[in-house]
Amino acid sequence: MSSSQPYPWGGSPEQKVSMEGYRNPHTNYYGWGIHNNKVILGNLAIWFHYRIPIAFQKGDEKTVICANERGCSGIGRALNTISRDKSIRICYDDFLFQLHEVLAKPCF
Repeated sequence: MSSSQPYPWGGSPEQKVSMEGYRNPHTNYYGWGIHNNKVILGNLAIWFHYRIPIAFQKGDEKTVICANERGCSGIGRALNTISRDKSIRICYDDFLFQLHEVLAKPCF
């Protein structure tokens, strides 16, 4: 892409697209690595456990977090890193539906 064709959000991709690990505030454990990552695309943040999306947040809206329906301890630890409040977690089918709805709209 040439400099005369700006990215949809303006500027360079480094300004709006990034990837970072997320830290468990209770243990100071950084989840950076292959298993826990947070991808930021414009004003949309998506948390992953390996390749599985487990939470997302668009702008200042509340974070949408899936339930640990598989009972996997690794996913459970990753979810607790994002929020320990299990009452706000939704079933995975509903979570995926909401994530697809957000991804279908521009996030920049």
